[in-house]
Amino acid sequence: MIKTLQQIINITWQYDNANIDKLARWIRCLFSLALTSNTETAEQLLNQVASIAESCRKQAMVYPAEELEWLTTTTFNRAIDFYCSSQDAACRRWAERALGLAVLCDDGVQLHEVLQGKYQGLAWHE
Repeated sequence: MIKTLQQIINITWQYDNANIDKLARWIRCLFSLALTSNTETAEQLLNQVASIAESCRKQAMVYPAEELEWLTTTTFNRAIDFYCSSQDAACRRWAERALGLAVLCDDGVQLHEVLQGKYQGLAWHE
């Protein structure tokens, strides 16, 4: 199912990138599925979302704010899950991805500032 959803996303972006709302919903579905079963795919998808959101900005389109905020906060929450299980490297990797997405949110960097503050408040286990 993950490979099928990935193909749908790739084809939708390639041939119908004007329908960014539909694409964002497909991405959320795939991310939700991959987050619990294939974290490598979930991480790759975060890179793809960042690329798509940047591309949207250049084309005067807007990646749906709610979808981008959901991905950002879910990614940061996943980082905290890793933090709570003393997996510092994974925590840092996921938190940095969340912060990268937060910069792309169209909220005047408010979400980024909140997440950055939370991230800086972590006490590492090392």
